[in-house]
Amino acid sequence: MSTKFIARDSEDIGDAITRSHIHEEIVTVTLADGVKIETALWWVSMRSESHLSTPIDRNEAGARREDVWGDDGQGGEFRLILVEASA
Repeated sequence: MSTKFIARDSEDIGDAITRSHIHEEIVTVTLADGVKIETALWWVSMRSESHLSTPIDRNEAGARREDVWGDDGQGGEFRLILVEASA
């Protein structure tokens, strides 16, 4: 099962990380309009002990998807799929 979130700020990313850890699931996070992958990765770094990421692809409009996983700093692991709303 995959849960979907919309991220407007670092707190939304923190909620997605917590959900992924607690429920041991991949959480798909659609970034709010104007939020880029780089910003979301910065938010992940603020909310996690460590993380790695790898690009997945771009859609026809140029919006990116990124696979992100790591240690939440509370004894658990998380995995997110970040999705830009638009290019």
